[in-house]
Amino acid sequence: MENLLNDKKAFRKMALDKRNTLRAEEIQEKSALIKAHLENLDSYQKSNTVMVYLNFRSEVLTDDLIENLFKQGKKVVVPISIKGTRTLLLSEIKSLSDDLELDFYNIRVPKKESIKEVSPADIDFVITPGVAFSKDKYRMGYGGGYYDTFIEKLRADALTCALAFDVQIFDKIPKEEHDKQMDYVITENGCI
Repeated sequence: MENLLNDKKAFRKMALDKRNTLRAEEIQEKSALIKAHLENLDSYQKSNTVMVYLNFRSEVLTDDLIENLFKQGKKVVVPISIKGTRTLLLSEIKSLSDDLELDFYNIRVPKKESIKEVSPADIDFVITPGVAFSKDKYRMGYGGGYYDTFIEKLRADALTCALAFDVQIFDKIPKEEHDKQMDYVITENGCI
């Protein structure tokens, strides 16, 4: 493990391989527990505008969470990755079924005609995915730097929260100066 701390690419592959060993039923069960822990957070409950990722592959599932946000009358914002500039465009959505389509990577994104751009300054609470997390709440993403760049644009009082399965938590992860520390990391076992 110590050797992997010097090789971000190899560490990322090892962490993804670990996450990918989870069966569909485990992902479903653990995602429900993670959602419950998140929804118990006072700071989350008080947030009006929540940015949340649309889950992909073996990530923590977010659809039930998003549906609950709609029911609570909160503003739901999702990220759109802009490949050329490695930035995130933020768009409000009002429906998972009506506002989304699959892009060329098979990732759900808002339909072009449904995009309602939102400023990072409007976000109260950000829910991020990730590949690996350290016990001191540092996040390793997929390698594009999209979230690290985006987090710098948030208001000082906006909170960041990563959703992860316990298999994604490590004592240490490779980190660089630009890597951002989360306010919370939530797993099926609770909140870090």
